[in-house]
Amino acid sequence: MTRVSKLSLAALAATSVALTGCSGAFSGQRSGAVPGAELNGQPVDQAKAQLGATVYRAKGCDMCHAFGRTNAGPDLVGIMERRDPDWTRKWLKETNEMLQSDPQAIDMLKQWRGMRMPQVAMTDNDIDVLFHYFAQETARARGRSSE
Repeated sequence: MTRVSKLSLAALAATSVALTGCSGAFSGQRSGAVPGAELNGQPVDQAKAQLGATVYRAKGCDMCHAFGRTNAGPDLVGIMERRDPDWTRKWLKETNEMLQSDPQAIDMLKQWRGMRMPQVAMTDNDIDVLFHYFAQETARARGRSSE
């Protein structure tokens, strides 16, 4: 099965889970939900976070990034707090351009000794669901560190 097909199946499954959750079939948190996980002052949308996890793996983000530790790229815990969402959206869509012209991106390139994030094709929807996933995993990592 191709990556695109897997992504499509995952999106269908996540939508199905979200719709089932709306039917009142169960109460409380859905599987994977992290208490206190918020994005822009609102609770993380679990269906979007699940899709975000799929995008994160399908686009290869997990090859360089993690939550709660540094890999080949920066630790993503707190990324939605450290960086302006509009800046982050642009970074994910126009990485190569920003590495040439944006002061923050150029500083990151220096900090990471020339290690460049590759330009990855992302839609606005990919980025929206990634933001929910980032917020959820930040809350999860912070919850582990306080136990």
